[in-house]
Amino acid sequence: MNIIGIDPGITGAISLISSDRVAQVWDMPTVKIDNKLKLDLSELNVLMGMVFLITHLHRKEDTVVYIEKVHSMPNQGVSSTFKFGMTYGAICQAAIHYFHSYVDVTPQKWKKKMNLLNCEKDAARLLAIELLPELADKLSRKKDHGRADALLIGSYGLLNSGKP
Repeated sequence: MNIIGIDPGITGAISLISSDRVAQVWDMPTVKIDNKLKLDLSELNVLMGMVFLITHLHRKEDTVVYIEKVHSMPNQGVSSTFKFGMTYGAICQAAIHYFHSYVDVTPQKWKKKMNLLNCEKDAARLLAIELLPELADKLSRKKDHGRADALLIGSYGLLNSGKP
């Protein structure tokens, strides 16, 4: 079983974890336009295609994609909510294109399973290092929380054996 865990958003990441606990993680591809970071749709397509090839050519096993289910937040502006929704939609579309489906998982659900409810953001990064010490160099900075979340969403999926 291969699990792809995705923390959507500009500072998010995409992870791949196999049933034998071999893991990889990539930052969400971005591009600077008008001095603002935006999702690089072309690079997202390339990255998802590469992950597809890894899962289907090298590990001929089932693959399940878990994407953190996002929504607007209080005090978030209309423009930023719209941009975040566009990013989320593009990520969902890429998952459907390459893997034909995905599972939405709320932050509350995966964080509860990983014992991270009501914890500081850095707790996720430290847990990801504990679970996947071979990736500690990719999780060494506090700003690597998107990578950690993607890996933990993937770990959540692996614990659920690919079932929502």
